[in-house]
Amino acid sequence: MISPSSDRTFRLLDNDMVQELPEGVFGDVTFRIVTISNTALRHVHPQAILPLKDRIRMLEITNCALQDFPWEIIPQLNEWLSSLFLSNNALTYVPPLQTRNLGLFHLDGNQIAKLDSGWDIPTLMTLKMGGNPLSEMPAGFFHNMPNFEEFHCNGCNLGPTLFSGIFEMRAPRLKIIYLDENSISRVEPGAISGLPAVSVLYFMKNNISRLDEEAFYPMLRINGKLFVDVPMRTSPLEGLSLHHFIQVTAIPHVDHLEDLYSPPVDWRGDFS
Repeated sequence: MISPSSDRTFRLLDNDMVQELPEGVFGDVTFRIVTISNTALRHVHPQAILPLKDRIRMLEITNCALQDFPWEIIPQLNEWLSSLFLSNNALTYVPPLQTRNLGLFHLDGNQIAKLDSGWDIPTLMTLKMGGNPLSEMPAGFFHNMPNFEEFHCNGCNLGPTLFSGIFEMRAPRLKIIYLDENSISRVEPGAISGLPAVSVLYFMKNNISRLDEEAFYPMLRINGKLFVDVPMRTSPLEGLSLHHFIQVTAIPHVDHLEDLYSPPVDWRGDFS
């Protein structure tokens, strides 16, 4: 179904025929929102999107077969593009981006195995990278993101050891980090640093059985919150002193993703 609407929204949904957005596909019509989802789309020509640069605010290409994207046009979309959603495609690479208006960037569910340093997105608030085969983060990746609030890196390949310096944050507004399902069994001291006073860390569905004080306390030393699932008979606070002002919610291992953030009431508890 192809649908241009009166609010200048273009929608292409549930289509298994269209595999490419060719040059000039929109003609003289400009759109504020472009949504393409559940299609066979593989390629996007730069001149399919670039003519929209003075108007487009949101570009969504999700649940498609997208193999590449014209990243070189992003700096030219600076003035208006604030949301870029490319979840659940077949992308294998994203270069370091420099842009001045992007606030929401979703890349989860692709095949991106490596990120390079040099990103400069001062307006970025949310980055979703979950479900990519990432095993490391480049040095200084978060340094030019002063408005960063939420990072999703669940279901990647960060384990078994979360090494010192992998997440060096310089984001005073950071609220939450998702590191679920990474086969993490050990967290080195300094693995996550530079967190603001109130932060929430999710370590669900990993292999952590001991919360080492030297690793976790510096992360969450002021009103921090840690969500971690533990073996049924393991104390969640083994190794972490009770007098620290850290809220730990311990939950038994769960089998279904929908249970991750709605654990059984009987297993929730605050230890501070």
